[in-house]
Amino acid sequence: MRSPLPTLLAPAALLAMAVACDAPLTAEAPGAAMVQLPAPLEPLPEPVQATVIQLRQISATGGYRDMARLADATPGFRSNAGDMSHQDYWYLKLRTGDWPMAHVGEVLSQPYG
Repeated sequence: MRSPLPTLLAPAALLAMAVACDAPLTAEAPGAAMVQLPAPLEPLPEPVQATVIQLRQISATGGYRDMARLADATPGFRSNAGDMSHQDYWYLKLRTGDWPMAHVGEVLSQPYG
């Protein structure tokens, strides 16, 4: 005598497959999450914009001495946590293969804010 179990499970399996194929209950389309766009950036103040222009010029064609002169002329600017001058610190970084002017260019290529 055959067991009635397979005959009883067949309709349940078909029902489970049919339910699995139903459309989602929400009206939202599947896919990427909806995000709100960031607010447009406000223009930089004129003194800041002037400094950014100077730094871009230094990163493109200047050297560590140019950066040190600008840092020395900027009150409160701190290039390192030690007691080294800006020029000595950036010269040391340059000699170890860590070109400081390239870092300035990289930082200024990022969006601010």
